[in-house]
Amino acid sequence: MLKEGNGAIVRYIVEGERGECVAFSTTILAISFRPEKLLYLAYPKNIESRQLREVSRLQTHIPAKISINKSHSYGSENLLQGLIIDISPTGCRFTVHVNSGFLALKKRPVFVHVLSPIDNSAVVISAHVRNNQMQGDRLSVGIEFAAHEQQKMQNLLAAYTIDIA
Repeated sequence: MLKEGNGAIVRYIVEGERGECVAFSTTILAISFRPEKLLYLAYPKNIESRQLREVSRLQTHIPAKISINKSHSYGSENLLQGLIIDISPTGCRFTVHVNSGFLALKKRPVFVHVLSPIDNSAVVISAHVRNNQMQGDRLSVGIEFAAHEQQKMQNLLAAYTIDIA
């Protein structure tokens, strides 16, 4: 119960390169209701952090497209065009500018289309949407690559000279 003097556990997710959960326990010092609801918390004695991803991601700016159907070509208008803003051999965060009527991608299988910097050919990677988040007019999508696509991803990362160790 949120009441002055009671204890509280605060947890939040920090997106970005590592993707981690930060948590701490504290005491509620005060609660205000006007002009807005606001909690005043005591400064925590300890802050705990847990990494959510097995592999750290590297910040990138790689143009990419995603589709629900593997048969679409890279030039197809049915693909959602955006940017891979961070990447690892096991997953990435894809962001796209959307209009207000756009529905977020649900947890489902998708295909990530990326142009190889070596020969400019489209590389199609099987993947699964794990989460999504609207931030203003941008949709940010967390994508996990299929396990059988590991070698294809290693080759693509090497072509982009991305070394994640």
